[in-house]
Amino acid sequence: MPAPMDGNMLAGPLHEFYGTDLTAESMQCAACGTFAVLATARVFVGAGLVVRCRTCDTVLATVVQLGDRVEVHVSALIGLPGHA
Repeated sequence: MPAPMDGNMLAGPLHEFYGTDLTAESMQCAACGTFAVLATARVFVGAGLVVRCRTCDTVLATVVQLGDRVEVHVSALIGLPGHA
């Protein structure tokens, strides 16, 4: 398995989806309660991006490029616009 990247690699896809760079924003893991800047999350690259909590390894979100659009699915990340 490739080594994880940091959350800064989410800047482009999240900007495309939300219209702004959210990597400097503080978010919360719904599983362990850790507050951290999104840029510090661990991101694994495969068919898409899997964003994991740096503390408990819970999947926070997935980001997938589907043709000309980006899809963001939030699992356990509190703080992204439009998500609890």
